[in-house]
Amino acid sequence: FHFYSLLKYIMDSVSNPQNSRKLSNSDHGDLMHGRYLPYVDIFRADRYMGNLFTRIAKRYNTKVATSFVQLPEIIESMK
Repeated sequence: FHFYSLLKYIMDSVSNPQNSRKLSNSDHGDLMHGRYLPYVDIFRADRYMGNLFTRIAKRYNTKVATSFVQLPEIIESMK
């Protein structure tokens, strides 16, 4: 998972040169945190990493929340 998400991160970063988002110092920590995604039902990440992880999470049947506001809705949908 870690290699695949790192590859997606790199490809997203270099494939769109007009992307206004700058690489963040916390991105490495977010990628390390993402290694837990295959082992949980719900995973919380910031908007950028959440969108990246959502594409990967489907194969693990994990729901990704990009804000705390989404958490109750996701929990309710899993009942």
